[in-house]
Amino acid sequence: MLDHILLWRAVTPIDPALDEFAPEGKRAISYIPLYEWRELKLFVWGFEEILRNVKDDNDLQTRIMMVVYCHIFEADFPFAVIWNLLRALKGLPEKWVFTRESKNENLDVCEYPSQKIPEIQNLSNELSLKIGDIIHRLWNSNLRNNFSHSQYSISGDTILYTKDISPISRKPIEGMPHGKGELKKQDLKKFYMGAFTLIDVFDREYKHIYKKATLQNKSLEVTSSLSKGKRDMSIRVRGYIRGLSQEYTDGVERQEIWINKKDADPLPHKNKMRIPIKLHIGDESFDAGIRSTQDTEYVWICPDMRDSRDKKIYLAHVLGEKGFSKNQKIVLEVNGTNISISPDT
Repeated sequence: MLDHILLWRAVTPIDPALDEFAPEGKRAISYIPLYEWRELKLFVWGFEEILRNVKDDNDLQTRIMMVVYCHIFEADFPFAVIWNLLRALKGLPEKWVFTRESKNENLDVCEYPSQKIPEIQNLSNELSLKIGDIIHRLWNSNLRNNFSHSQYSISGDTILYTKDISPISRKPIEGMPHGKGELKKQDLKKFYMGAFTLIDVFDREYKHIYKKATLQNKSLEVTSSLSKGKRDMSIRVRGYIRGLSQEYTDGVERQEIWINKKDADPLPHKNKMRIPIKLHIGDESFDAGIRSTQDTEYVWICPDMRDSRDKKIYLAHVLGEKGFSKNQKIVLEVNGTNISISPDT
C-alpha cells in the first residue's frame, strides 16, 4: 500500500514554479489539469450522446469515433496520473512533466502518446502490473497519425490509410504507391469502446483515490495565488448573499455572493474575467467562478457552478439546502483559489 503522502502527490497536480509562494511545508496545487480533465470528460460524453442520435449514418459514426478516440489519447492528465501512480509504487517521486531518458542519457519531455505509452508500459511491466499492456493494446498509432493528418478515406466498411498512396504525402515522392494500411470499421469500434471505457474507469478510480488522498492530507493542500509575490495563507473575508430579483423555473431567486472591493484583495479576481475557484459549502465542493468589473464596488461569486459529477448546479439552490438565506452575512476563508464559506457569527 502506498504511503498516504506519496499517494496524494501522485494524483494532485503541483506547479513547482509557484511553490515559493506557498506556506512553509506546503505545495502549490494547480487546478488547470483538472479543468482540462473535466473538459475531456464532457467532450467524450457529449459525443457519445451524438453517436446515439446518428445510428442511421454509419460513416458519420465512424468519423465521430475517430475524433473522440484521438482526442482521448492526446490528453495529458490521465496518463500523467497513471505514470505517477506507477512511479509511487516504484518508490519514485512524482513528476508532472512527463519525461523519458534518451539514448545519450538526457531527459526528453514526452509530448506524444507514442512516447508516453511505452514509458507507462515499461514501468508497469517492472512492477508486474497489467495496466501498461492494456493501454498499449488500446493504442493505435496508425489510426491516430492518419486521422490527425487527414490521410485516410472511408470506403464501405473500411478506413483506408492513404499516406503511402497519395502523391502528396508519400515518401520518397518519386516512389511508386505502396502500403495497404487500413482499418475495418468494426475494429475502429473496438478501439473506440476501449478508449471510452479507459476514460470511464479512470474517472471513477481517480475520484476515489483523490478523495482518499485529500482527506488524509488536508494539511498539505494549498492552491497557487494569482498575485505574484504573495504567499498563500488562509485569510478571512466578509461578504453577504445577494438576491438578484430573478427567479429560476422552480421559483428560487438567483443569488450571488458579494464582497466589497476594499476587502477583496485576498480573492483571485480580475476585471472582465471569470476566475475559476473551488468553492466549499458545508461538506461539498463545487467548481465556481469569481467576477468583477471596473464599474462595480464589489466582486461576486457567480450563480452557476458545477458539482462533483460535473453537472450544472446553481449557487442559490446549494445555499438554501445548506441553511443560508438571502442578505445573510457570511465569512469566506480564502486560501488561493480554495474558498470556504460559513455564517458570520
